[in-house]
Amino acid sequence: FPSHDTSKGSKAEVKLSNIKDSQGNQFTTVNDQTNFITGYYKEIFKKKDRVVTPITDFLGNEIANSQVVLESKLTNNEKTRLERVLDITELDNACKEVKSNTAGGLDGIGNGILKRFWPYLRHPLYKCATAAIQRGRLPETFRTAAIKLIPKKGDTTKIKNWRPISLLNCSYKLISKSLNNRFKRIQARVFSRAQKGFVGHRTIQETIINIITLS
Repeated sequence: FPSHDTSKGSKAEVKLSNIKDSQGNQFTTVNDQTNFITGYYKEIFKKKDRVVTPITDFLGNEIANSQVVLESKLTNNEKTRLERVLDITELDNACKEVKSNTAGGLDGIGNGILKRFWPYLRHPLYKCATAAIQRGRLPETFRTAAIKLIPKKGDTTKIKNWRPISLLNCSYKLISKSLNNRFKRIQARVFSRAQKGFVGHRTIQETIINIITLS
């Protein structure tokens, strides 16, 4: 976490260096402040023990065996198509779809560079992606992010009023997008009708219409 990044979210300049400790006291050294900020978010995002809950326990037998849920289950053919070996053309299509003016991750390579030099990068990235899928583990650079803090409303001397965002490497996001494009083919059937966000053919305005209709 950088200690002196600034953001002009208001008329007054907002600085990370203004953040105080949990008792509202100023830090005597930059190192103490950096450790406080890092420790705060490390505690929030630390890896927790994974608890696997059967879907029937989560939904209950009545809902889990309802027609709507049963019809949302993937067929064997759909599972096969989703889990098939990655094709390099899927990376090509994903590269065409991404926006050029995006921030890069730790490697500093944005989508603009990927698109510009794609003829030279497509095969190395494809080999990297297929190797990672076969091993079941991503490379270290794909599992690491640059975290930036964005000020929210309220007193920005309090750490809770800063929102962390993760800047992932665009090469990783390109692979992720190519796999996500597969899922888009079955998302309309799998997602609930109440799910409006992140579904291409639905809009948030539909939720407003539903509320008005039910009122």
